[in-house]
Amino acid sequence: RATDMRDNRVVALKIPHPDMEADPILFDRFQREAAIGEKLNHPMVMRVYGGEKRSRVYMVMEWCDGRLLREVLSHGRISQERAIRIAIKVLDALQYIHEQGIVHRDIKPENIMVDARDNVKLIDFGIAGDNGARRLTYANFTSTLGTADYISPEQVKGKRGDGRSDIYSMGVIFYEMLTGRLPFSGSSPMETMNDRLLNHPFPPTSAEPSISPQLQEVLYRALERDPQHRYHRAREFAHDLQHLSAVAVEDRVETRDWNRHRSRAGVSGLQDRVDGPADFVGSAYRNRRLVHDHFVLGHVLADGASDGQHMLQVGRTILVGRGAHRDHLQLAKVHGLPGVGCEVQAALALVLCHQCVQSRFVDRDDA
Repeated sequence: RATDMRDNRVVALKIPHPDMEADPILFDRFQREAAIGEKLNHPMVMRVYGGEKRSRVYMVMEWCDGRLLREVLSHGRISQERAIRIAIKVLDALQYIHEQGIVHRDIKPENIMVDARDNVKLIDFGIAGDNGARRLTYANFTSTLGTADYISPEQVKGKRGDGRSDIYSMGVIFYEMLTGRLPFSGSSPMETMNDRLLNHPFPPTSAEPSISPQLQEVLYRALERDPQHRYHRAREFAHDLQHLSAVAVEDRVETRDWNRHRSRAGVSGLQDRVDGPADFVGSAYRNRRLVHDHFVLGHVLADGASDGQHMLQVGRTILVGRGAHRDHLQLAKVHGLPGVGCEVQAALALVLCHQCVQSRFVDRDDA
């Protein structure tokens, strides 16, 4: 915090560490943030002041009163009315920056300031993309890809993303404001990102029963895995929040799949409902959708499997999913089980090796 002696204006200073100045990638990122901030002028976007000559490198920014949205959410979910009010204001800011050719790429509660009247400020454009500027190449610098809990599926796949990526991240934040939890989970950042590539969000109405079908529909539209099916503009997202009664509720596969999974929850319950290993695993293979219970049941079936083909089908299911966690990969290590022939052993070994190539979180022991 500082005071501009020319007009007594309170400002915030951001001074890069000497190590950052020596790193071309980090320093380029700092300069990019300053350049983007100076071209933006919106009441819900933190301003960056420039133009004057300085004796050293630093950034002069608008001083923003309030607290981070992360601090607000640290006490749990907030009321629907407040969540909608905050979301609409953030979406207004996103619509503005997108119209300027800017994509934030790291929308999260830590980058949104909220004051006592729920006015917001969008901050930290450190990894933002500018359509009018040259592209930056981030080699081995994964922190520039966004934050695991809020990153969009296309960013997880290594794509640059566009305004719809910011809309997805805002959908995750809105979900968190309404429910007090995140739509996807995992024991590590990689598992969390992987979860959103394979599975649907935890149903909002299951997380918070007071959420209306219309509000759940808005969340699902914002959290569409394919950006083509997502809200294309932030203003469309905001419009639906302002006119919830007019939102048409679709018969969503997300809800049907979740209800089907819940009806089969529990290993013992699942085991009672299938005719045999091939029946269950074949269903998982056809649906291309894997959940933890599938693998738990797979372990149970593996222990008593007399037909190696059943276990081969389990292995193929892992391969199709391309997202097995380390514990799940243990299922493919069935070469020591009785009744599994050499041909099946080789096939499962191939499956496991392929998974090692596909999943960066597979360690050397698994390989």
